[in-house]
Amino acid sequence: MEGSAFKNGTRFRLFAQAPFLKAFHRPEIVVVSPLAGSVGPGPGDDRMYVVDPIGKAFAYGLAENVRGDPLYLMPPWRGDVFPPAFPDPDGHFDHIDPDDPTFEAAHLFGSVRFTLDVWEKYFGHPITWHFQRDLDRLELV
Repeated sequence: MEGSAFKNGTRFRLFAQAPFLKAFHRPEIVVVSPLAGSVGPGPGDDRMYVVDPIGKAFAYGLAENVRGDPLYLMPPWRGDVFPPAFPDPDGHFDHIDPDDPTFEAAHLFGSVRFTLDVWEKYFGHPITWHFQRDLDRLELV
């Protein structure tokens, strides 16, 4: 965490590589750009959010119904969901243990947000979503 470009950002615990590799069996604390307290349950912020759907049988995109007719499945997920990951009182997610069922949701958000931060820093400007005309935020499933 020391030397982070986002000193007032939100903390997450992320595995740098697959945790079954001995050298990477513990997650690292990473700070992402959204200010602590600005990422809500899910996790979710103004750019993206995590939803852990119950019973989602198909990926988004082109699918077929039972008669073989084409269906175009798009977010947002409107079905039941598992409980979201919650921030601690200071607005961070690094308190969630890897054995907690909500850790995967926090890890997914933290990983995608960290990657977006890296690319936005590299390009020197915010990256706009290609789907922004149709959807406000990226849904992470």
